[in-house]
Amino acid sequence: VEEQPNKWKNRVLSAMAGVKLTEQEKLTWKDRTPAYITNIVGIVFMIGLTFAIVFGVILYRISTAAAMAVSPDAYAKANVRVIVTATAVIINLVVILILDEVYGAIARWLTMLEIPKTDKSFEERLIFKSFLLKFVNAYTPIFYVAFFKGRFTGRPGKYTYIFRNMRMEECAPGGCLMELCIQLSIIMLGKQLIQNNIFEIGVPKLKKLIRYMKAKREAKLETETNCKIPRQYESDYNLEPFAGLTPEYM
Repeated sequence: VEEQPNKWKNRVLSAMAGVKLTEQEKLTWKDRTPAYITNIVGIVFMIGLTFAIVFGVILYRISTAAAMAVSPDAYAKANVRVIVTATAVIINLVVILILDEVYGAIARWLTMLEIPKTDKSFEERLIFKSFLLKFVNAYTPIFYVAFFKGRFTGRPGKYTYIFRNMRMEECAPGGCLMELCIQLSIIMLGKQLIQNNIFEIGVPKLKKLIRYMKAKREAKLETETNCKIPRQYESDYNLEPFAGLTPEYM
């Protein structure tokens, strides 16, 4: 008995290879089920990964504060809270910047698996996934400090411990507002400065420079042989390819 071809798998392979799908073959819910399951599992896994990283930063704060509290350095003892908060926020910022790029690529890949019917549907699904993942990634550390830190420390004689020997961290006597301001300032300003300057300005300019130098070298060889002046569309090739407006709003 000849095995029936998997229509969803063939369409996915064709779409990922850049082949235009001209046939009007309708995919049933059975064909789309693997894509939906992959999307749900992938999104849940990435959200869980974000929570796990935030929990790891919490462990870093607890262990570093405990180590600095017994340090012989007087300056370290006097500024434990500021040093721990600043270093933890910088770690959060680096993780957020890395995961933003990773989640954006994974969101596009998951959307391609669904084989949307139109470009509009593709954009809508991509925006939903990107926004969900990047929102969780960027605001989970801030939500922890604002709403959860210091709420589960326990009481004298019955404190809450992690792994039996690491006591849950507390807010300062005046509350967590100052720490929240430090967290917001470093993450918001650092994210805007680094992403705008490096990923949105620096990387496209570097790509343009590489393409320009490559095209100039090829044009020089052609000019030496044909003495032909480059046309406008050949010069426009050095510009950054248009990737849609979605990245501008994310």
